[in-house]
Amino acid sequence: MEKPHEKFLFDCRNSGRVSEILGIEGQVVAMGDVIARLDIDDRQVRLEKAKAKTAEENRKYQSSKNLGEKGYIAKAGVVEALAAQAEDKQIELEIERTNIQAAFNGIPGR
Repeated sequence: MEKPHEKFLFDCRNSGRVSEILGIEGQVVAMGDVIARLDIDDRQVRLEKAKAKTAEENRKYQSSKNLGEKGYIAKAGVVEALAAQAEDKQIELEIERTNIQAAFNGIPGR
C-alpha cells in the first residue's frame, strides 16, 4: 500500500456539525472541490432577518435623505444602513464557509 504524499487536517472557520461528506475515499478531488458540508443551523433564518433589517434601514435612510434635501431634517441613518449591510455580508460569509473545500488535488483516504 502506498503512503500518502501529504496529510491534511481540516481547518474550519465556522463551528458546526458535519451534515454531508462528499469526498469519497479513493475518489480524485481537485483543489477547491467541496468535500464536506456543515449544518447551516439557524444561519439562513438569521440572514433573512438581517436582510429585512437592511431593507428597513435603507428605507429609513432614503426617507431621511429625501426630507433633508427638501430642507426639513438633516440626513441621518447612514451608519445604521451600513451596519445592517455589514451584518448581511457576515452571515452570507458564514453560510459560504459551511462548504469545506479540498485544499489541494488528491485522493481522500484514511
